[in-house]
Amino acid sequence: MVFTPPIPDIGKAESLLGSKNYEGAQEILKQHDLDDPVVRILLLKCYEQLENYSAIIEDFSNPQNNAECISLINANIEKTNADEAKKVLSVEIIANSTDPSVIHIRDQLKGKLK
Repeated sequence: MVFTPPIPDIGKAESLLGSKNYEGAQEILKQHDLDDPVVRILLLKCYEQLENYSAIIEDFSNPQNNAECISLINANIEKTNADEAKKVLSVEIIANSTDPSVIHIRDQLKGKLK
């Protein structure tokens, strides 16, 4: 029989976030289901604080809300990969957004592609 240690709970990750231990919180959160909205919120905060733009692009390529859209677009502005940026701009929630914040940063990314 193989012993598999339990996954630390989300409360531990929140505690680490509160003490600004973003790396530690990220390690815990990555063990959880990214379909969980709480995990998504906390993990995105870790990535943003660590300026881990590659992880944002990888894990949030299918944004679920405006905050995720903004972070994904911003990560693409920072990474400046034209092919990836074009894919992001074609994501339905981003392309069709009427939120002024998303529109503003989306236009910034479009401007970088010119």
